[in-house]
Amino acid sequence: MRGADAVIQALEKEGIRYITGFSGGGLAPLWEPLRNSSTIRPFAARNERLGVEIADGYARATGEVGVAMTGTGPGATNCLTAIAGCYATHPVCFQGHAPMRNLGQNAAEEGSAASSRMVSANGVAH
Repeated sequence: MRGADAVIQALEKEGIRYITGFSGGGLAPLWEPLRNSSTIRPFAARNERLGVEIADGYARATGEVGVAMTGTGPGATNCLTAIAGCYATHPVCFQGHAPMRNLGQNAAEEGSAASSRMVSANGVAH
């Protein structure tokens, strides 16, 4: 079983019905199992911030968990404003990353994922 299949199966078992996001970066492998899922419906957002805001709005309106996906680098940092506004719902956000074999080699967009997690973890009230 591929990692992407395991992630989607775990979300299905948790009862997740919708995922919003912006395809690209390290999360590209998730889109195939999402298309094959009979219980999760993916919605492509125009940009990363909007994907998180949709997940937040869904959680506020339904009381269910909102899930969003974002790509690497600028995609990860583009969603920080939306994450900071989600202090009431705490949506699940999947974030892509540069391939491990490219880390430390000045790979495109390798630094933003780690820095954005640090900022978002400190910027959201729990």
